[in-house]
Amino acid sequence: MQPEALPYWHPHTASVDWCEDNYAVSPYVVEFYNTLSSLAMVFFGEYGARTAVVSNDPRLLRVFRLITVVGIGSVLFHATLKHTTQMMDELPMVWVMAYSTCCILQVAYGVTHRGLPWLFGLASILATVAVTATSGLVQFVTFHVIYETIQFTCIALVIHLYRQRRARFPQATRLVVRGLLLFVLACTCWGLDTYLCQMVNGKHLSWIPLNVQLHAWWHVFVSLAFYYMSTFLVFDTQLRSNYRPYIRYHYYILPVVVLGPPPRDALATENRKSPPALE
Repeated sequence: MQPEALPYWHPHTASVDWCEDNYAVSPYVVEFYNTLSSLAMVFFGEYGARTAVVSNDPRLLRVFRLITVVGIGSVLFHATLKHTTQMMDELPMVWVMAYSTCCILQVAYGVTHRGLPWLFGLASILATVAVTATSGLVQFVTFHVIYETIQFTCIALVIHLYRQRRARFPQATRLVVRGLLLFVLACTCWGLDTYLCQMVNGKHLSWIPLNVQLHAWWHVFVSLAFYYMSTFLVFDTQLRSNYRPYIRYHYYILPVVVLGPPPRDALATENRKSPPALE
């Protein structure tokens, strides 16, 4: 009797194995649905990069490109569940949040100190070391503490900016509201899949008859959430550049920033040179 062949990516060295059954669809892909849904990040990253071109600010373009990098890393991670590919997924997540926070402070809050990028660069290096130097449960906790601290700082800055804009630009600020609702939905999916797997995996202890692949839906919803909020930042950047931007929707769910003509008369220009002060 021949011994049973080992799985293609054996052994799995990642610090976490998600709720999806391994090799359920393909013998060459550990988590098929989580791998497939990671392409949502690539799509929204590239679609957002196309939209961000109108901002004439390479920093916002880089934010969307980093989202694409996260998506590629996520595809590799869920396809293999290897420690190396896990780092290719998680480290870009830290970098994109750190870079986005730095950009928001510079672009929207007018922080011009030359040391700010160096500060965030150093923080990213320290976070990289902390995440890669640990393993198992310690690595899982270390990554999420670092990532979520930066992530919620970034979101708090966007919310504060939203409060300054909502009265005058309701069409644009609705992007933030929708982005936050999608983010809450995404986090709910992630939490249920991570901590209540036995209750949602479609097996004998499950509350539902089938595994609805909640981690895969996390990928889709969180990608769309950050696309919405990042598009709002593109809109805000155009206001500060003395343009009259407005939001147009492609395929009903994909907002893009469209530029109107710059103000021609001196009074309009003067009124738009200094956006409402951030309190």
